[in-house]
Amino acid sequence: MAFDDNNWSSTRTEYEIEGLNKQLFKKQIIQFGPYTTNGVKRSWTRGTTAYSGWMNTLWTKHERKKQTLRFVLNDSMKNATEIFCINQVNSNDLIIGKNENSLPNIILDLTGNGGNYSNIYLVEIYVKGDAVPWTLAWDGPASAVSDKGFVGHLQHGNKETYQIIPISKMTGPKGTVDALFHAAVAYEFRNENNNAVAAFSSMKNKIYLANVSAQLKLVMLSAVTALMLREII
Repeated sequence: MAFDDNNWSSTRTEYEIEGLNKQLFKKQIIQFGPYTTNGVKRSWTRGTTAYSGWMNTLWTKHERKKQTLRFVLNDSMKNATEIFCINQVNSNDLIIGKNENSLPNIILDLTGNGGNYSNIYLVEIYVKGDAVPWTLAWDGPASAVSDKGFVGHLQHGNKETYQIIPISKMTGPKGTVDALFHAAVAYEFRNENNNAVAAFSSMKNKIYLANVSAQLKLVMLSAVTALMLREII
């Protein structure tokens, strides 16, 4: 991907992803730099943590269709996140509960069509020691093109919000920047000031992180890993 340095307020670190396969193995381990998963699974033993109502409600239905994934991401300092992913969510699936000021609003922002949506990819990220999960909603059909403006949201309660922006420019072998019309080749996570804090290229299996806090790095890497794993569901 070709970076617009005007969108990055700090230096960035590049990680190459190892272990990302096109199908789900029993003990699949994904690693990049000092970060690693403890395996990617489809099942979930409920009752171990106070997960939010919509995840608990949706999981059983989509688990039967093999449209769910869960994994734990660790860093070298023993910090960890637990991540739950559900694919192909539509309007009829969502039961609005305690999150009525959060998740539905994210989806409405994505679709812009009064709540009639399909093939939405939903992710919840739980940071150890934080009772409020991070919620990610991703518009699957729109993610292949770059003219929508944004194709996803990552939100931490009412505290922080990031938009996921598709990128259609690549750096050529001679250093030239080539635009691929409206085809998305990579994605940036931008904060409310439009500064990029993370990016990933599914074509190159690479992740880029700005110089942010250790916890935000772990959250961003959790979100990126969840998005890259959506292709194997």
